[in-house]
Amino acid sequence: MVGRVCSTDFFTDADKLIRVCRDDHRSILDIHGHRASILVGSPPVQNWSDLATQACRDMTEIQEKLTKHRETSISRRGEYYSCGVGITANTRSSKPHNFANSAIETALLRDLLDWKAFEIMGEYSSDALRDFYPDTWLEYDDCLASVISEDPTLMRLYERCCFAACHINFPPDAWTRFHLDTMNLRRGMCAVWALGNYDSTRGGHLILWDLGVIVEFPPGNMILLPSALVVHGNFAIIQDGVIRGAFVLYSAGCLFKYVYNRRGQDLDASFGIAHNLAAFPVV
Repeated sequence: MVGRVCSTDFFTDADKLIRVCRDDHRSILDIHGHRASILVGSPPVQNWSDLATQACRDMTEIQEKLTKHRETSISRRGEYYSCGVGITANTRSSKPHNFANSAIETALLRDLLDWKAFEIMGEYSSDALRDFYPDTWLEYDDCLASVISEDPTLMRLYERCCFAACHINFPPDAWTRFHLDTMNLRRGMCAVWALGNYDSTRGGHLILWDLGVIVEFPPGNMILLPSALVVHGNFAIIQDGVIRGAFVLYSAGCLFKYVYNRRGQDLDASFGIAHNLAAFPVV
């Protein structure tokens, strides 16, 4: 499974293709045997497939309302609309802050996130991080609690979710170019959910370029991915009458730098790649 995947190799090597089942928990290892990513599958919720499809339709409805109040921005990573929600930080800001959405936009996006399926995804993502990467979960949860304790105006996604922020990638065809999420905590993880009603054998595959694997990524499934370290992207949907969206949960690296520096630890949340790879547990 190891090595770069060329475009001509995408479907010529069966060893590079991973099929995901609903209750499947599968580790993807790097060349050193470290667990570099986890295919978590989907939550044990009755009618989850229907809920995940409806969540994608609700995203379309919210997007239509958002465009009445602003020109919804097209993501630089693909030809789809995307909105950020939650708590973030960057090198230009002196402290953590909420995403800069207007009051109307915040209300619409909050309505979407308060829907049952999104709450399930938020809490299940945090639970999966705790189960598979307990030290990382503890660091995320501690960081989030620290910044919220300093500023009660900061908006937590969910009470039982350790991730500080999310990106909502709207349908009908949310696909991404190959990229790294360089502003995320490098040694951390993000949770990526696929949503919609598409056939995952015919499109929407997730490509983990640096790990040399392609994942059939069905709607309603989630992966924990070190998105700041592993180049990733996915195929467009080549089917008529179907939709695909994505729900991504993460925490910005600068949040951790802010917390550590406030405590006098003066740690750099980026660290180096060798350090980060060594942080993956061996399985």
